[in-house]
Amino acid sequence: MGKHIATVFAFLAIVFSVAVASTINCDVLIVGGGTGGVAAAHEAASRGVKTCLVAESFWLGGQMTSQGTSALDEAYLDFAEPYDRLVQLVRQYYIEKYSVPPSSQFNSFDGRFDPGLCWVSRFCFEPAVAAQLIEDAILNTTALPSLKVFRGYLPESAIVSGTTVSGVNFVSETDATKISLTVMAAVTVDATELGDLYPMTNTSFRVGIDAQNDTGEPHALPEAYPDC
Repeated sequence: MGKHIATVFAFLAIVFSVAVASTINCDVLIVGGGTGGVAAAHEAASRGVKTCLVAESFWLGGQMTSQGTSALDEAYLDFAEPYDRLVQLVRQYYIEKYSVPPSSQFNSFDGRFDPGLCWVSRFCFEPAVAAQLIEDAILNTTALPSLKVFRGYLPESAIVSGTTVSGVNFVSETDATKISLTVMAAVTVDATELGDLYPMTNTSFRVGIDAQNDTGEPHALPEAYPDC
């Protein structure tokens, strides 16, 4: 009897500890599903480039969604697509769903409609709203057929030859299954929150805030702050 029970448990251990591996090829690999990763994926896929976005979180959008800090201090600035469109979609969602007259909830900073009307920021909203709008309107894989999105994966190692990064190995673990995913790409973009790929690829980097003259970013500060 004890032998049969041991055999059953051994069988269950095999069944419930499945390892699955797969390899995907694309033109552009974007690692990280925060606001930068979402913007990069939207830009690449909008141009018809075969794009893979691999994110640790199941909600895309970083600060706006999975990080639970959907209070955007920079929303009063005018940005390009897709950021500006997402901001407008969030505003429109609350106006239509709750029949809120925009004139009733202007913030005191810039006179624009603020759904949350919180003192901590000029533009506040529910994280779940932004997550759904990113899914439906910004990174809709039906509208962007060249885009593939993989959620719940952590980068484990990079595939490097000389100074060229040709792919990244990812892992996703659940209670029952360990899934390994390898994505090979001509271009790899590190859009993680902490620069996860830099040490994996032995890529040199610097920290802090770049000066406007370095990047040409219109909203950057005139001087660099390397210690920030």
